[in-house]
Amino acid sequence: MHLFKSGIAIGTQGVTERMAVIIIGGERKDIAAGITLEAAVAGMGMNPDTYVYLIDGVPVPMDTVPAGDAAVKALRVASGG
Repeated sequence: MHLFKSGIAIGTQGVTERMAVIIIGGERKDIAAGITLEAAVAGMGMNPDTYVYLIDGVPVPMDTVPAGDAAVKALRVASGG
């Protein structure tokens, strides 16, 4: 089990690791280690297909598993016909 504090995961043996964060709707949220952007956003109750994901300003696919120090920006997109 991990306890989360300020983007750092504290393992049961006291080992710490950096967690990726996603900035979505103006809020910073931690992303669990080893999870895809798609699963992280879906786990927040949002539709992952309605966002474009950027890491360091570069678009990445939603099946990306971000590195522990990554800050992911999720931009909401809309399209019409």
